[in-house]
Amino acid sequence: MAFNISLLNLVKMSSAVVASLTATSAVPISIYILSLPLPYIPQGAELSASFILGGMVLLTGLILYNLPQSSKESKTD
Repeated sequence: MAFNISLLNLVKMSSAVVASLTATSAVPISIYILSLPLPYIPQGAELSASFILGGMVLLTGLILYNLPQSSKESKTD
């Protein structure tokens, strides 16, 4: 419930594209967190290299999308 409320807040503050990318990045992050050794599950799960590579590509794309872009104006004299 808190996740959905925070996404609605994100849509209100930014755009639906940013909210969609954030929701998409939440899946690999939550899988990674749940693969760590937890108190009631002493052995952590092993993640494949392709999952880690895909998660890194996804998060890198999200970070690059949200970086401020400088606008280059060409002046013609």
